[in-house]
Amino acid sequence: MKNINLKHEVLIGNESQHYFECFVEEISNKLYINEIYFGNLSTGMDALLSLLTKYQQDNTVYMSYNTDYLTVSIFIDGVSRETAKVIDIAADEMDNPQANSLFTLLNVTESVSFENGRLTLVFDIGAMSKRVYEDRRKRLFDYFNGEKTGKLKKSNDHFYL
Repeated sequence: MKNINLKHEVLIGNESQHYFECFVEEISNKLYINEIYFGNLSTGMDALLSLLTKYQQDNTVYMSYNTDYLTVSIFIDGVSRETAKVIDIAADEMDNPQANSLFTLLNVTESVSFENGRLTLVFDIGAMSKRVYEDRRKRLFDYFNGEKTGKLKKSNDHFYL
């Protein structure tokens, strides 16, 4: 896993949206992340910011990340136990006011964990979406096992089964 020496200090409040956006853009530019995964990073960090703004207004957090180029782990240091508890509770109660932000966060990340004041968000940043990968894998497996998979389809000057 490549450890990136990029650490941002952010005061949660009115200006923090700008810092979160810049952080996501910086990660995406350094790692050449495509627009699908950029959207997941941006949406996930926006959902997290809405939770932090609600429960940690005027507190400072520190953002950093590392990557193995298949996933990127974003670390948010300085998250209070109360905020982590709200995330845990909201995950089990869909009628919780913060459930929409949490639902969004959980659906664009591979995992969310909290330990010793550090919230860790893991995002998939592989070269293609998991759905496309699984579909292509299944078709190739079927093909090599002699099963008919249908006609070849042309897309972007490539042929697919």
